[in-house]
Amino acid sequence: NEFQVIRVTSNGKHENK
Repeated sequence: NEFQVIRVTSNGKHENK
């Protein structure tokens, strides 16, 4: 994907989805 969403999970880690 040219578009990446960075979200913070409940445990505080960052994920690229």
